[in-house]
Order: sequence, then C-alpha cells, then structure tokens
Amino acid sequence: MGTIGDWGVILAISVLVGLYEWVRDMDRKPHINKLGRSLAGWFLYSSVVGIWCTFRWQALVVPLVFITLPVAVAAVILIYSARPRGGQQAAAELSADKHK
Repeated sequence: MGTIGDWGVILAISVLVGLYEWVRDMDRKPHINKLGRSLAGWFLYSSVVGIWCTFRWQALVVPLVFITLPVAVAAVILIYSARPRGGQQAAAELSADKHK
C-alpha cells in the first residue's frame, strides 16, 4: 500500500517529529534509563502520525490497520512508561541534592 515515496515521507516525519519530541522530554528531567524507551515511543508515535497524514482514512483499511493500531498502542505505552512519576521524580531530585 502506497509508493516508496509515501513511505519515505512517513520515515522523514517519524525521524524529525520523534527526535523533536524526545528532546522536549529530555528537558523535563527524565530518568536516564528511560531515555531509550522515550525515544522509541516518540518514534512510533510520529510513525502513526506520518501514516495518518499520508493515507488519511486508508490507514484504517484492513492491510494497513494491522500496522497502524499496534504501533499506536505500543507508542502510548512506551511514552507513558518513560514519564517520571511524582514519587520517582521527587526521589531522584532528593538523591541528586544529597550528592551536592
């Protein structure tokens, strides 16, 4: 489904938007061990956005829906799990203050 040019546009959108959102996440003081999970989540999320922008409602047609929906679910799970929780972030800041 789609031409090689369409998938090239999707890849370009995925890389640019994924890296942009990942850098924004780094400003929120994420945990170091969760940066890879955050990057993967934002890359997958931007892939879904690229697929949707390229194919519109055809992204929900039978062959492509088996790619679009699992990638969207995986992206949400990865992004959510990479976010610092209130207790985890407070504990990280306290331990950083102790080492000063």
